[in-house]
Amino acid sequence: MTQNIKFYPTKRLFIKTLTQDITIHDCILDLMDNAVDAYVKNDLHERRKIELSFNKSKFEIYDNCGGITLTDLIEHVFRLGYVNPEQNYKGIGIYGIGLKRSIFKLGNNIFFETDDGRQYNKFTFSVNKWAEDPDSWELPIEISLGSKLKRGEKPYTRLIITELYPETKDAFTVKFQDDFKKTTQIYYTLFIQNNIDIIINEEKQKHFEISIITPIGFQPAIYKEKYSDILITIICWIEPTLVSRLKKTKGHIGWNIFMNNRLILSDDVSETTGWTGSRAELPKFHSIYNEFRGIVLLETNNPHKLPINTSKNGFNQESAAYIKIKNLMSNTARPLIDYLSKKYKVSKSRIEEQTDILEDTIEAAAESTKTTALALHNIPRKSAFRHPPLKTSTTTQMTTITFQTEKNKVDTIKKIIKVKSNWDVGVKSFDYYYKVITSRGENE
Repeated sequence: MTQNIKFYPTKRLFIKTLTQDITIHDCILDLMDNAVDAYVKNDLHERRKIELSFNKSKFEIYDNCGGITLTDLIEHVFRLGYVNPEQNYKGIGIYGIGLKRSIFKLGNNIFFETDDGRQYNKFTFSVNKWAEDPDSWELPIEISLGSKLKRGEKPYTRLIITELYPETKDAFTVKFQDDFKKTTQIYYTLFIQNNIDIIINEEKQKHFEISIITPIGFQPAIYKEKYSDILITIICWIEPTLVSRLKKTKGHIGWNIFMNNRLILSDDVSETTGWTGSRAELPKFHSIYNEFRGIVLLETNNPHKLPINTSKNGFNQESAAYIKIKNLMSNTARPLIDYLSKKYKVSKSRIEEQTDILEDTIEAAAESTKTTALALHNIPRKSAFRHPPLKTSTTTQMTTITFQTEKNKVDTIKKIIKVKSNWDVGVKSFDYYYKVITSRGENE
């Protein structure tokens, strides 16, 4: 005699498991990504919009990126996990849980409606009441006989959540709003620039500017390869700047990693992108490498191939694709890093202990502001890094003099001899003194 035992989770455990390791910030990003995915899946080309609004009493997200068919709504959208993991569009959702866990995380009362241009459908439910019924995992949906779109309206989807949980209300501060806007501008920069207007609490977001700008005489390193159904494009270049290399400018340092047009990592100079100190990869990042810029574009119609983590904000570092991509990044960047190391040849002690001198050295050696630009959509398949010859160093043995003095005195001398840096003050003062003292010795 055999009898079946119950081998499934309670709804409360399921909800807690889904939501405990994700932030409210990332939940909302998941909901926005569903809207962006709709734009991609529906193969739209004209500009559409995503509107997001939230306060301490209500959260709402709306998009006119194509709506959802009744079949998808019943069979797929609210399934916990993908029935068929194979997909054929450039999204980044690979688990089929983003929408559900976001709803479970934010609040209790749910209103959902969509119109795909053929049919209008909606449903409402209470998460708490749904969780109390241990057996039913289904939701009732109201089906209309046709579309309710008015002339000129685009197919849309709207989600409204009320009875927000206390932690959600506490999270919705002015700082949270500002931080989320910055994240959106970075994460969806290519979509904002080319395809979708994103409006957060009635403010239209600007895109995060990324462009490939190199000084005249320089050529970026460009490498492309197909690996495990992922098209990998790596672009590295030296970018000119008028400020000291010790000062970091947003969008002008390190690596930017795109996965299916989402900017997953920006301005990254960590071990994640190869700055480990190992010769096989890249050196530990330092200000002498602030001129280095790199972009990685990962594109695939099968998001499961992407080396992305569950929060969609970084690499899955255990994947074979990640290891492959990081090695390609290091190999492509190595000639540029070697160039910068030679350009700013400074001893280790000088780098670590005398950054004031280093700053003046680098500032004095800034490149010409004459540049060339290259658009992301118009890059060649491959090119090798090229740069003008470095100035040959003198064979005279050099040494360093370091001292401190009152700032107001240094500033006075700067004005008199018309220079801008402390470095120039030191060099010119020494040269002047050397000339005076040696000429005196010759006359005596």
